[in-house]
Amino acid sequence: MRDSGMLLACNVVHVQSPRTGFRHPHNRGFKRIQTSRKTGLTYSDTNVVILLAGHWYESREKILDTKQHEERTTTTRLRRGPAEMAALKREMMERARKIYREEGVEALSMRRLAHELGISTMAIYSYFANKQALLDGLWIEIFEALTAELLDASGDQRGPRKVLEAHVRRSMDFWERHPEQFRMIYLSQSSASLTEISEAQKPVYNRLLGLVRERVAACAPDGVQADESLIRRQCDLLSAKLMGYLLLSIGLQRYPLHDREALREQIVQEVVRDAVEGLSASPISSARASSQQLSPTN
Repeated sequence: MRDSGMLLACNVVHVQSPRTGFRHPHNRGFKRIQTSRKTGLTYSDTNVVILLAGHWYESREKILDTKQHEERTTTTRLRRGPAEMAALKREMMERARKIYREEGVEALSMRRLAHELGISTMAIYSYFANKQALLDGLWIEIFEALTAELLDASGDQRGPRKVLEAHVRRSMDFWERHPEQFRMIYLSQSSASLTEISEAQKPVYNRLLGLVRERVAACAPDGVQADESLIRRQCDLLSAKLMGYLLLSIGLQRYPLHDREALREQIVQEVVRDAVEGLSASPISSARASSQQLSPTN
């Protein structure tokens, strides 16, 4: 045998893997060649490394370890069923919400989320196409929950005024039960991504706005066809009073509210009163009343 930089003094053959097409060198002169029925690879039956022209070639254990690793990885991916996928997505959303809430939208990235969950970045992209899709998911999740509660609140109410009262009360209850979500959306230091409504957010956002409009418009007195601009103004007034209370209650917790419950109730009653009185003054209803006064009597 020559030194380590020269060819070994033995017969060396190359055997080819039918799976990968890679040619493996083996020492036919010293070791018996075997073919594995399990892997389809041909290798020497002992743990031997052949030194050929100064290069090291891997042993059969290395080849089999690689094969077993691929099998374990494939098996792990295939075993993730719908329940596990749903659980992983919930965990992604919860962790993303925490980062957003505590550090702002700039700190939230696909790479950061993958690192905290201990998974690959590509795994995140299999659930969300990009960062905006992840932010859309956070928004949609919150407002779908709010809409569901508002619909439930009116289930056992009779009359449009009672429905609007329940709507306002449940809105306050929802945000006060989830102050971190309120702060994330309305009080985040970095809310540039929320200045525009994305296409993914529009369906749930428009559904929520439509529900508010429907309940405000229903408070118009019988026989009054309220003007659309007036209905929207009453919706804006409702939102202004509701958000004013929530910003004071959640955003400025150090402010010494004298009587929180009394303030809540007064806001509810004022919103309903303003809706009824404001819609009664609709230009359409006023014009109709004037025409009735001017019409000749028989």
